[in-house]
Amino acid sequence: MSIDLLPEFVRENYEIHEWKHACAILHHDFPTEWDSNHSQSNVIPLEQKKLL
Repeated sequence: MSIDLLPEFVRENYEIHEWKHACAILHHDFPTEWDSNHSQSNVIPLEQKKLL
């Protein structure tokens, strides 16, 4: 369920694996950090080879 908190762009363009409800924790307990990460995710293109 908490993966639904991620922007649609991220859900559609990246393979997402959540670990121990990390999205929900970040969203509810650290809203400033969530907003910062969330707003930048549509701006910075990520290449898979750089993530691995």
